[in-house]
Amino acid sequence: MNMTDYINFIPTMRICSGKVTSKVKNTENWEVKIHKSNLGSFNGPIYCQATFPPGCDLNIKAGDYVKILVTFMWGGPYNTYCDLAPNSECLIIGKYNERYHMPGSVGNPNSTNAEDVIRFVNKKSGSGLVAADSGYVSLATGGVIYHALKPWGYGIDKDSSRTWAQNHQRIIAYNSPLYLSREAFGMYSGSDPDDEALKVNDSDFYINYRRFVQENKDVENWVSTCEGFFAPWVGPNNNYTSMGKSRSPIFNKIINKGKTRFTIECGDSDEKFINMRVDDVKRSEQIIASTPGAAPATLGNRLNLEISSQGALKLDIAGAGNHRTNTYGVRINVNSNGELSIYSKDKMTFSHGEKDIDKNSIVMDPENGIDIQAVKGVRINGQAVILNKFIEWMQQNQTQLCLVTSIGGPAPVHPAAMPGLTAGIQNDGLKNGFTSKGDTGINASGQIQSEDNFSSV
Repeated sequence: MNMTDYINFIPTMRICSGKVTSKVKNTENWEVKIHKSNLGSFNGPIYCQATFPPGCDLNIKAGDYVKILVTFMWGGPYNTYCDLAPNSECLIIGKYNERYHMPGSVGNPNSTNAEDVIRFVNKKSGSGLVAADSGYVSLATGGVIYHALKPWGYGIDKDSSRTWAQNHQRIIAYNSPLYLSREAFGMYSGSDPDDEALKVNDSDFYINYRRFVQENKDVENWVSTCEGFFAPWVGPNNNYTSMGKSRSPIFNKIINKGKTRFTIECGDSDEKFINMRVDDVKRSEQIIASTPGAAPATLGNRLNLEISSQGALKLDIAGAGNHRTNTYGVRINVNSNGELSIYSKDKMTFSHGEKDIDKNSIVMDPENGIDIQAVKGVRINGQAVILNKFIEWMQQNQTQLCLVTSIGGPAPVHPAAMPGLTAGIQNDGLKNGFTSKGDTGINASGQIQSEDNFSSV
């Protein structure tokens, strides 16, 4: 417009919002892209000077959101803003934090926009972007996938981002040829149209959330978690997409540290409702071409804890780490009625502490039997127990235990009783002897075995 065209317009100053794009070289001007003003978003940048403060190079940089004092021409027959005032200065008066921002006007020339909404939508598919003056932004594909960004609000809806989709995936790219570290949450409805057609019940549609995170680009140390349907991502096998029901845990976590693997599972079955293991990795997972594309690791168990849904417990400790025919050093069983069984292949010591063994303890040794240390005595039904010393005394004095009519003369055991006394002293407890010692017999076997062929794939 020429100056004569503004005869019915008045220069009016307004504060607008913009973003600094660059500094004009060898000047005190910055290029600013205005995205919020009385004339809407500007098509290109305008040149602004900064007030002081913050009018120096160190205070303003590209990317800053700034408030700008702009002079418009206002008036005319419709009392509207029509343009920037000719030869007017635009001043940066300060920086601010932009809560939400649309970088320029977007629109589909074939669609109609409401006054408060900008749309970029494909009419055929229904996919596109919609942005409102309130700051609400939605991105849709025309199907079930929908992403909404909502500013302001209250509670859990305040400044929220929500996504609706059947499957979500996040992948860390360029970390290896297989892109191992990833996260997925979604629903599996079948491997192909024929498979989907066979799924008619709600129980046929598997839902899970699973992650696989490496410590570094090597695959020695990693963590895998899986919630919902059991389909854990493990080692190099986490690129498969087909899911088949094999086991029933609804929570699974695996930590692999070199040649040691820790696994915890919850909800598998009544007997193994909670299952926790520590295994030796004899051979890690391998990728194979045939279905399902995974070769499970070969594991040897060191520790296994099983807790049933009824509260029963089975704990195997000190495993040999063998595959298939594993043996353990200790097993502790507690059934749902509270019955306790403890087995150990080696010596067991029960005491109050390491320094109390010679005061109060029970030591069970498969080679040497059972030793009881009780400085303050052993009692049965409140009565002290007779020890071997009494038998020894009887043996030493068997010919002079009683007085007879001859005062002061010896009274030997009656000849009829003597054979039984002699045999009782000579024999052990297994042969009707008088003491609990046993010098002969077979050692305890110490065999605590398991043939559990566990697989975390």
